[in-house]
Amino acid sequence: MRTVNINLNELVNPPYTDAIFGRDFGKKHATDKKLLSLIREDDIEIHIIIDDSIVKAINDSFIKGFFSDVFNELKTKANVEKRFIIDANQNFKNLFYKNWIILESIFNQ
Repeated sequence: MRTVNINLNELVNPPYTDAIFGRDFGKKHATDKKLLSLIREDDIEIHIIIDDSIVKAINDSFIKGFFSDVFNELKTKANVEKRFIIDANQNFKNLFYKNWIILESIFNQ
């Protein structure tokens, strides 16, 4: 399986900014990274990289924007977890997992 890294550290500019936020910004970043094209390829595992010494906070809205089209395609948290690895501390992992549960409920009504 091929690995693709998406480094969210690149979205901040310490010491001026250390947080990532905004649903539209998340959606744009997903588009820029061609996320839908990547998940449509069966042999790709996507690593989301977050260094907590660089990124201090990520807003729920960014995650929802970034993953909304992914959930529209893959539907369930289980399917997303098969394709995405969150390479971050446990607090960031929990933040992503919480938002994935919310997105799963939205796209499976």
